[in-house]
Amino acid sequence: MTVEQLQRVGAANGSKRRVEAALTLLIRKHLVSRKEAETIAYKDRLPAVHWLVPKGAAELGDGQGSERRFRGVSQTRHRMAIVDVHIALREWAHEAGAGVTFVADFEPAGARQPKPTTLLYAGHKFSPDALAGVELPGGERLALALEVERGGAIEDRNPFRDGLPHWRGVAEDEVMENVLGLDRPARFLMVFQSAEMRRKALGDWAKAEPAAPVWRRFYCKGLDELGPDFGAGWWQPNGAQSALFHELPA
Repeated sequence: MTVEQLQRVGAANGSKRRVEAALTLLIRKHLVSRKEAETIAYKDRLPAVHWLVPKGAAELGDGQGSERRFRGVSQTRHRMAIVDVHIALREWAHEAGAGVTFVADFEPAGARQPKPTTLLYAGHKFSPDALAGVELPGGERLALALEVERGGAIEDRNPFRDGLPHWRGVAEDEVMENVLGLDRPARFLMVFQSAEMRRKALGDWAKAEPAAPVWRRFYCKGLDELGPDFGAGWWQPNGAQSALFHELPA
């Protein structure tokens, strides 16, 4: 996490100075590791990111921790985006009185093990960027699959377009429902680098049968559209906006 992300979740009462001081101490004790900030291009600086190592997780009682290193700017930004979605979801859940579980694909999974978000089915695999479970105040339980589409510096949409048949197949085959034993339809979140990229991607989607019933389970936003209400204002492939946790048609 970055200092800004830690502030958002209320670490050290949201004080930047106290967050930085706490991180310095944890790094000195070899409980947290850090990838230093780096300048990518003129006026473009990637912030430092921090994560618990196994020793830190054991001492602080928070999962397994990880010794994995960030490899390159793209991976760092991608993970930062997944964390931003996670934070926005938890902020919404706190206000709504909902419960959340969240697993990202970069969390420790053990040597030679698939990513913790990997679902195996019929000789294939589905590995979204994150899986989340949401328990609504009334007790209804829902599952979400998240994919972050950044497209690099030029917001290239080709990987997104190429992946649409795979996503459609996963939804039509009810992979999440069958593998995870769900009794409610899963929802698929596509979060793009920006609102502009999201707008263009919806135009691409219009060429991929947006009226097909299965696309009603897909919801899109740009990273800059996540707040302040995570549950509202999602765009669907047919161009309509919808609340995320509405009742899905049969």
